[in-house]
This record gives sequence, C-alpha cells and structure tokens, in this order.
Amino acid sequence: MDLKINKAGWHVPQARILTLWSDVEATRAGKRTPEPFFFRANTFDCITYYHTNLVPRNYELDDFQVRTPTDIMGQHIHLVKFDVTSSDGAGNGWNYEDGTFAPEEVIARIQAIRKQNGCTGVDKGDARDGTFTCPVARAHPTLGTLGAQTTVQRWYADDTLNNNKVDRTLRTVFTHDHFGPSTHQQTGLYGGLVVEPAGSKWRNSETGVYFGGAGIAPRSDGGPTTWRADIITADPTKSYREFLLEFADFQLAYEAGGGIDAAGKPPFDTARAISPPVKDEVGLPYLVQKAAQCPGGVPLPCPEAVSSADPGTMSVNYRNEPLALRVRDPNTNTQAAGEAGDLSHAYRSLTTRADARLNSQPLFYPALTSDVQAGDPYTPLLRAYEDDNVQIRILVGAHEEGHNFAVHGVKWKFETGTPDDPAAVNNTGYRNNQMMGISEHYEFVVPKLPKNFQGNTADYLYAPGASVDDQWNGLWGIMRAYRSSRTDLAKLPSNTTGGAPFVNPGDFNGVCPKMAYVQPYDVTAILARDVLSEGTLIYNSRGANGGALHDPTAIMFVRSKDIDATTGKLFKGTPIEPLVLRAKAGDCVEVTLTNRLPKTGALDLDGFNTLPMIVEKFNANQVRPSSEVGLHAQNLFFDVTRSNGVNVGLNPVQTVKPGLSTKYQWYAGEVVPSSTNAGVFSAIEFGATGLSSSDPIKHSNKGAIGALIIEPADASWTEDYHSRAQATVNTPYGSFREFVMMFQNDLNLRYGSTPGTAVLDNGVAVPNLAEGEDAEDSGQKAVNYRTEPLWKRMGFDPDTPLNSDPHDGRTPTRDYDFTNVLSNSQIGGLDPETPVFTATAGEDVRIRLLQPGGHARNNVFMLHGHIWEEEPYINGSTALGSNPLSEWKGAQYGVGPGSHFDFLLKHGAGGAAAIPGDYLYRTFQSFQFDGGIWGIFRVNAPYVDPCYCPPGYNCLMIACQPTAETY
Repeated sequence: MDLKINKAGWHVPQARILTLWSDVEATRAGKRTPEPFFFRANTFDCITYYHTNLVPRNYELDDFQVRTPTDIMGQHIHLVKFDVTSSDGAGNGWNYEDGTFAPEEVIARIQAIRKQNGCTGVDKGDARDGTFTCPVARAHPTLGTLGAQTTVQRWYADDTLNNNKVDRTLRTVFTHDHFGPSTHQQTGLYGGLVVEPAGSKWRNSETGVYFGGAGIAPRSDGGPTTWRADIITADPTKSYREFLLEFADFQLAYEAGGGIDAAGKPPFDTARAISPPVKDEVGLPYLVQKAAQCPGGVPLPCPEAVSSADPGTMSVNYRNEPLALRVRDPNTNTQAAGEAGDLSHAYRSLTTRADARLNSQPLFYPALTSDVQAGDPYTPLLRAYEDDNVQIRILVGAHEEGHNFAVHGVKWKFETGTPDDPAAVNNTGYRNNQMMGISEHYEFVVPKLPKNFQGNTADYLYAPGASVDDQWNGLWGIMRAYRSSRTDLAKLPSNTTGGAPFVNPGDFNGVCPKMAYVQPYDVTAILARDVLSEGTLIYNSRGANGGALHDPTAIMFVRSKDIDATTGKLFKGTPIEPLVLRAKAGDCVEVTLTNRLPKTGALDLDGFNTLPMIVEKFNANQVRPSSEVGLHAQNLFFDVTRSNGVNVGLNPVQTVKPGLSTKYQWYAGEVVPSSTNAGVFSAIEFGATGLSSSDPIKHSNKGAIGALIIEPADASWTEDYHSRAQATVNTPYGSFREFVMMFQNDLNLRYGSTPGTAVLDNGVAVPNLAEGEDAEDSGQKAVNYRTEPLWKRMGFDPDTPLNSDPHDGRTPTRDYDFTNVLSNSQIGGLDPETPVFTATAGEDVRIRLLQPGGHARNNVFMLHGHIWEEEPYINGSTALGSNPLSEWKGAQYGVGPGSHFDFLLKHGAGGAAAIPGDYLYRTFQSFQFDGGIWGIFRVNAPYVDPCYCPPGYNCLMIACQPTAETY
C-alpha cells in the first residue's frame, strides 16, 4: 500500500504492513488509520495465528532498494512458546519452510504444475480442474483475493514468575518477517504481541467499549487491534492505561507525489526521494547533497541490495513530525523568521509554521485520537488523566540505529518488575532515558501522572529518539494529561481521585513539601566569548598540529555568582567546565535562570557537524541556535506547565528571552496521592541527572549542557578547587569521591590557520574524521569541555585517509604506529587535556556519567581495572548503595543522548588490591574514542606521615623534629 507518514505528505509507495482480515479493505482505502500490528493476549492464552500474504511477489526497483523477490513471507515471533519446526515463521535447517506464498507466486506455481502435467488452459479449462494434477487457483474465502494462501502458527503465552511466584507476563513480544527482513522492515512490516495479566479485559480508551480479553467475545478475525487501550485487570484497582509505540529508522519515503506513477508503480524519482542511499560530501555550507551519479559514474538511481547507507527518514507508528520541516520556510528553503523558525519553539503547538501544511492535521486518514489540535505533531497523541496508572510499551521495528527513548517530566524503574504485586521489591533504579535497538522491547511503568498545577491540560514531550538526529527526523510526540473529565476519554477504575487537587495544599510549597530544604541556584546563560577572558571556549589548548581546538560560538550555563559584575568575566580560578549543581534527596531545588545572550541572537559559524539529509540544502549550517534558553531536568518531580524548561504542545512558554530571568522549581523526590487524595512525599536519591536547554538541535552543539547531582539525604560536599565536577561527599556513614563526566559528540570546533586556506578571524572549521560521513559520527567529541583527539596527539590531519588513496598524498593512518598514543610520552610528558580524575587508593568512588544531548551514535563506557553494580539501588530504589541482587559490570553500553548512569566502584579506587596508578577511562565507539572521549583516572597512594610511629615500634624521629621553617 501507499503509506503516508506526515503532514507534508511524505509517503512509502511500496509499504508492507500487517492488519487483520476485517481491516484490510478499510486500510487500503484510507478509511482506517494504518498502525503497526499490535495484538493482545492474556497470560495462559494460546494464540492461533492465520497468516495470509497479500503482498506483491516482488519489491520493485526504486531509488532505495533493488528489485527483490518477496514471494514468501513468514511471521516469526520472539519469547512465546511454539513448535520451532512449524510455527517459527522461518525456514531454518531441516525445519519446515514456515512461510506464506504471495498470490502471484501461488498462481505462477499452479500454472507451472498445469503446464508440466499437460492440463488444458493456463489457469483452467481442463476436465481434471481442481485435482492435484490440474489445480486451480481459488479465491480466499474471506478476503476474496485469487490465489491468496493462509498458513497457521500456534503460540502459547506462558507465565513468567517473579521471586514471589507472581506472573509479570511476557510483556511485549516482537514479531516480523524472517524471509526478507532487510527488504521489508524499513517499509513497515513488523508488529507486536502484547501479553497482559491473566484475567484482564481490554477496552477502547475513548469509548469505554470492551473489545477483548477475559470473557469478551472477539471479532471473527480476533480483533480489533489498537495501539492504545485501557487494561482492566482482574483486580480493577491495578488497571492501567496502555500505549504502544513501535519506531523505525531507514524508513524509506518520498516527498508528496514522488516515487509513484499514475498506475501506482514506483518510477525512479531521486529528486523527491527522502535521503536516498548515495550522497556526496560537498563541504561548507551544505555539507551533503544527493549524488548526481552513482559510484563509478553509473547513472542514477543507486539502490542497495540491503539498506546500509542510512537511507530514508524515521517514524513512530508509521508517523513523524520532522523538526526540519517545523522550522523551515519552504518558499525559501531557509530557516523561517521569528518564532516559527526558533528552535526553542519547535515543539509548540500554538506557533504558526511557515509551512502551511504543518498548521493543520491532514485528512488522508481518519484522526488517530480525539483532541488532536491543529498544531500538534502528526505522531500519536497519548491521552490520559492525572493520577492515571500508565504503561508505555516500546518496540523497535527497524533497522540499524540506536535510539534513546525519553519522556519529559516522568520517570520509571529500569526494570518494570511486577506492578500488581505489592510484595515485590524493585531496586532497579529510576530512569528517564533508555537506549534500544532493532527488535528490543521495553516497558515503562510510569508512576501516577503528576498533578497539574496550571490549567486543565499538561503536555509531556516523549521522544522515541532523544538525539539531534532523531528529532530532526521527527521522532517525538506529546502525552497529554487532563485534569477534568471528558466525554471522549473513559476513566480508569484505578484512578480514585479523578485528578482532583490534593486535599492538603497547606503542606506544599509549589510542588515541594513545605518543610523541605530549599536549595537555591542562580544560573546565567551567556556566550563564552563574553564571559571568558580568552574570548572563546578552548577544548584543547596545545598549539601543535593546527593550534588550539576551540568554539568561539559556545553557549555556557554558569553560576551567576562566578561572574565579576565589574568586568562581566568569570572570576579568576573559576573552573571552565559544564554546569554542575548538587542537591540532596528531598531538597526543593529552585533555579533562577538569567539569559545574557545577545538580543541580536546567538552566534554561529559554519562547521562540519551534520544532521541527516532529509531536506536538500537544509542542514545544520542552515539553522541558527535559538537566543532563548531553558533548563530542563531529568527524573525530578515538577510541574511540566511551569518548570520543564522546554516549550511543549499547549503548555505555557517556559523559555527565557535575552535580558530576562525565570525560576524553575524541582523536587528531589516523588509525590503521589494517598487513598484520601492527600499528597504523600518521598525523597529519592536520584544520583546523576542531566540538564539540557530548550533548543533540541543547536544548544548541545554549543555546549549548553549541565548536570544536577542528587546526593544522599544527609550529605554535605566539598567541591575541588580546580573542578566542580570533582568533589568529596560526606555522609554520617562515610565519604566518597565523586566525578561527573559529561560526554559531548556534536561539536563544531575550530583551529588555527592552515597554509593555503582562507582563514576567518575565528580560524577554520575542524573537518570530520576520515570516513565519518554518517551524520551521527560527524562533529567533534569531548568530555566536560575538553577533548584529546588521537589525530592531534599523532600529528596528522583529522581527515587523513585510513588507507592509501592515490588522490591524497598524505600518509594513511594505518601506517602510523599507535603503540604509545595514550602514553604521556607521546606529547612530551603532559597529561591529556580531558579531565584527570583523582582519588586515593581504596577510597570510595562514585562516577556520574551523563550525555545531556548530541548525536545518536551510542557509546560503551569502560574504566580499566574497575567494576561496578549495574543496579546500585536500595530501599525500593530511593537510595544508592550496594544491591546484592545486581549483576556486576566492567563496561556500560547505551550511553547516548539523555543517558544518566551512576557507577559505584566496587572495592574503591584502585580495585580490589587498591593499586595506585593511572587507569584509562574511555568509550569503545571508534569515531568517538578517536575523536577525544577518553582520559585518566589517577589513583594516588595513601598519604603516609613520615613522622608517625605506630604503637609498639621503636622509631627514630630525628628527621621529623620541628624547625622554624615548619611553622
């Protein structure tokens, strides 16, 4: 089918999707909104799956993929029990080929049998018609399609027990075609089996009509299916509202009207293909553009047998809302003027866009839900009431990229646990971000949606991909919570308050407990040019090999008290690093944010940091950073209509214009209603939480990032003189060293003049590493405003080819000896310019690892010689500590945009033997390690007082006699 995916009419001419028999014609005709195939079962259900293949026999050659046989398709499923010989939906080993033929394939085989057996007539006309000798194609008894074949699989949803022998269900189960996934998944062929608790009933969340589950007779085809439902559990007080999201990258698509002719066939149409496979790197300012010819001079198109060159766009439930389109003026193909093009207003539903198509909801499909406003994104609107129990279930349908899922203003336990088992203990820790890739499933059980303290709705931003790449592609949407009841949204029996205000308002100070300690901070957003004496933010100061690496356009969040009112510069000795704030569990954090960016707008210079090429000649250098700023915190409890720091949906504006200030209030804990609807407060030691700004594309690129560390409830701390990212934290139970690491991977750095190059006053843009042509590998890398690229240490250009190139006379990097590249001897005995974290051997250490923004390419963090618990949480995840049930780790994957991790080193600094020395910390991701994300953890030997004589020893203390110089 021809599947439309956004308001601009981008579409997939050869889409393949799954749908129930009764929904086929309505879906084809556009009378039913296409969505991924989510089908439900309760634990202990046996699913009989009748799979009919109506897909064409071939995927026809287009701008993305070669002509590929799709004559057989299977339905392969994960997790559930089945007979692998006949219900695997695949063709493995000596098992049966468990696939379903396309109608054209069935007819072709029938014709071949008839010809072989000498039957009269190609399709019929023989007296033996209908026998095995002369078979005849028949119409499907339900669907009517001639030659359509149906195969049958049977699957069993068995129970999965927790430690209390209570079923937690198999949860969300990925299903997809196993015969041609490299062709089919990026065109939409994937789905999910959703396993609900035994005895559950499922109902339409808007009409309240039950459509399946215990005691409910299903439709003849087992349906209906839907991406959102109310799950009314056997104990109604445990009922929850459920949303299912399945998202994809390499979503093959064309602009409106492109890639399809009058007969519905796919002609070549590279001009209207969204990011076709072959692109040319064209340098500044446009960076990349569609290729004029294929490699080797072959004429267009340049299809792939297996998609690997990052083609297409991205989608969630077959929809997207690219920020590229929301801030672009299509008449000029430039950033729109005023608020319409301001990246700090890109998520607002009340901003009129320069592209008129984005100012209304399209009519090519019925509305997905009620209450979708004209300026809302086209992606699914998640609708619920305050105090609802909510589960968000995620599947990744396609195809290669890693994605970091996030929702503003809510949190969840890292592992879901068993929410309907009150005796279950969940010490997996709170999260606000989760990395995931192809075929992975996650379930986020959100604590009751917070009370809304302003207006009748609260809009929460959700992002299946929090990276700049994913947001540019449109992987975001809105969860809208209502205060008052509505006729178009049924109520849950588990929501006893109905969103009514708390009955104890006198106990509150805003969203905080009135008795909570208020931790105030004054923060200023300012250009590095204006606040640093150097006039630029220097990431590597060494003059060799091109000169200092710096960003003269950088934006910094700084503590306002660090700015000298006389000079406007930072006081001498103030650490130059991203903003680090600290508070205690249970504190009420109040941050006053002042914007001192120029009223004329933030600075920008062309660089090689790249965004996905979904719009020709409209990329990173064609959008300016917003001059408005915000400060968004993770995990903490706050009112998203006042203190989210990002302008979302219908919420009031929360960003700060130049010259103005605003205050945000965050509670380091949770507030939930009691049985009498009184607000109950609980302090939570969240540990590392990220701080990000309101511009989702350019502010992380400029360094506008920070961290808020939530320490133990009874802690105090002393920050190091040279670095607030390093501190000693004291509690009544002991002390620990703390290191805050913030990864950056989307920077535009510059260096000094190069012979023969036209030089701007600010130097020249640093090029990308050789073969770093993928947008998510572009840009420079750093830790805490410091970088130590291997190319700079080795003395060659960053874009030096990896292998010999007859057109490039430089020595390829493979011919260099990298043996000592990490040794201080490589650069004259100096330490790397990335942070050197220091502790004493045996000292307790906590590492707070964050990546507040940036590209989608995820990191794997490792610290040599040390290990930590994956889930270092105790007391029901309200505090950090040693969890005896946690796995031990020596590396952490999934470090990407929005990630936040706490590593409590087992045995302390220096490992089990407390060995002093320099230990390497690094990312294992190649481009980012090469680009400078690594450094040293220096473990010093314990101080030994030369004058101390242990009891029982006869010590000569002559050398320790005090002298005049001693005092």
